[in-house]
Amino acid sequence: MFNRSKTNKYSWTAKLFLCALLAFFLFELQYVGRILLFDFVNPSSSPYIRAEQERLMEEGKHSIRYQWVDYDQISPYLIRAVVAAEDADFMHHHGLRWDAIKTAAERNLLSDKRAPGGSTLTQQTVKNLFLSHDRSYFRKAQEIILTPIVEAIWDKKRILEIYLNIAEFGNGIFGAQAASR
Repeated sequence: MFNRSKTNKYSWTAKLFLCALLAFFLFELQYVGRILLFDFVNPSSSPYIRAEQERLMEEGKHSIRYQWVDYDQISPYLIRAVVAAEDADFMHHHGLRWDAIKTAAERNLLSDKRAPGGSTLTQQTVKNLFLSHDRSYFRKAQEIILTPIVEAIWDKKRILEIYLNIAEFGNGIFGAQAASR
């Protein structure tokens, strides 16, 4: 004989889990739409740039410096320097370096502090363009989910172009154009 209350309990649990999974999927789907859009349209800002603008204004400091510049107008020396410094294997991986993620996760579990590293240029682009700079496991999970999608839709040149235009090169200085000034 089946225990009816136990069966109902599992079905409600399964339904609740499926609803949560569906909500998460729909939430992530809006990012996919933006990734597709930014394959053709240059982003005018990012959540991090806007947050920094607000922070600087509250502190009474200068506003952010930001101006988009096309890939072909960026110095090839800067491009090579950024790739060498941030992700030397950028051209040879598909967005995620599982060994680096595993090492960073192990360091995080063994200490009270968050260990830096483990992020590729594509992951940094995803974080800078779509996510917050909060250090949380949820944000890292989103980054890991979105990175392969970015790698599948954008080519390496587009990833670098966006990264070099939204990365912070100094306090309130975003992108290669503002950094060069």
